Amino acid sequence: MRHVFEASNMLEAHVVNGMLQAEGINSFVQGDYLQGGIGDLPVSGLVRIAVNDVDYEQARAIIQQWEREQQDAVVLPSRTQDKPWVYPFVLGFGLGILVALWFL
Repeated sequence: MRHVFEASNMLEAHVVNGMLQAEGINSFVQGDYLQGGIGDLPVSGLVRIAVNDVDYEQARAIIQQWEREQQDAVVLPSRTQDKPWVYPFVLGFGLGILVALWFL
């Protein structure tokens, strides 16, 4: 067994593990619940994906392709949500002025 990928968290590890298994590569997650010991254990290198020696090269190629796709999938914030609090504020302010003018 060889370590093919070091995940930053359990979710990422299980995504990669599922992706490898979907490609027919027998893999498993090591250190699945060690993140619960952060503070007592070192933070890096806790969760890893292991594969058989014969599947290592194919697994690395699949993971590298996935990593390239993840870098391309950067989501930029939309310009319509720059200041979402402004619209309710303006609406409330306008309604307050109308109610005040009604009572005058």
